[in-house]
Amino acid sequence: MKKLLSVILVIGILLTTSITAFAAEIPRAEDVKKQLNGAAEYLTKDTKSFGVDNAIDFCLMADSAADMTKFAKDFLKDVKANLDANNGKIISVYGENLASYSAVIIALNALLEDPSDFYGYDIEKAFLAMDPTVVPATPNYYRYIAKAAFYCSHDNSEQFLKKALDTYIENFYTKGKGIDYFGFSCDNTANFVDALSYLSDEYNDILADAINVIESYKVKGGYCFNPEYGKEPNTNSTALALLAHCSYGHGLDAIEREEDYASFLNNHFDKVNSIYKELCVFESSSAGVFTYDNEASPYATKDAFAALDLYYYELLMQEALAEEEPSTEDDYTAKEDDISARETTAVKANTTAQKTASVKKSPATGINETGFSVSIALIAASGVFAVIKKKENN
Repeated sequence: MKKLLSVILVIGILLTTSITAFAAEIPRAEDVKKQLNGAAEYLTKDTKSFGVDNAIDFCLMADSAADMTKFAKDFLKDVKANLDANNGKIISVYGENLASYSAVIIALNALLEDPSDFYGYDIEKAFLAMDPTVVPATPNYYRYIAKAAFYCSHDNSEQFLKKALDTYIENFYTKGKGIDYFGFSCDNTANFVDALSYLSDEYNDILADAINVIESYKVKGGYCFNPEYGKEPNTNSTALALLAHCSYGHGLDAIEREEDYASFLNNHFDKVNSIYKELCVFESSSAGVFTYDNEASPYATKDAFAALDLYYYELLMQEALAEEEPSTEDDYTAKEDDISARETTAVKANTTAQKTASVKKSPATGINETGFSVSIALIAASGVFAVIKKKENN
């Protein structure tokens, strides 16, 4: 893919460019990891198991840095039972729909299972056979539809993804205003940016416009839902603004000079770090549990969780890049090994049946470029390059 080739080139720039201005200012990735685990514990405290009917909630947490191991076995069992009962299709209580397929595919990838060959069932094929122009129950489900289509290994997955995103734009997006879903808001437009990031090279102009729209909701202390209803910042809007900026990869293809990319990345990191600090003001006394109107809220915590998961990988990249720059080929190799090790530790295999599958979560793929091996593992996990966060076949 065009985007992947661009990123491979940029990784060499990342490892040879000084990006240290923010080094003393960045939060610690391990603290964000504690927030993710705290949020996951809070959101699942009354949950005994997850299955196909609540796969949307499960896939969000399963495909993250939080530990969801205890729910893996029952989820996998329910998916298989659903496929057996429906002749290889995923049919939830909401019927056969794009969102349920998407959530199952995302979750299976996170659990190191191959959705193209799960107990002999090709769930990806069934998903891609659906009509991508059918609008889901809420446009915010496009976040999951885009990610699932991007993860799929079939040749028609990118065409499917583009048709789905074109439908999203045609039905909901207004230039200069964002997503109209029961009105315009920071939240809806932020979800839109996250979805389009999986095919960002096709939608650079729209993404840039959407980011500008999100910034129009910036107020003192964070982001508001819509200034027509008040200019007070809130947890959900601030969290989703962080999600959008972490997902935003606009400018990657257009950048040709190393110093331009260094400037872009420094500005990007400064932005997400500042939004994160604003988001943390809304955190309760319990790590990872966020509030709305000063009360602990599962809805606020869920949006914060989604944003913090992308931000966690951004911090891993910042920490790696902020350390002493490599100067020799051996130093480059050591740097690559260090980044790969960080990502491998961060992205756990949260399944009780970790079998060798043809699809792996964020594999550490070595690319032989300019005489040294450059790992794309951490970069692929980072929200800056969410568009290449894709499972690869062996």
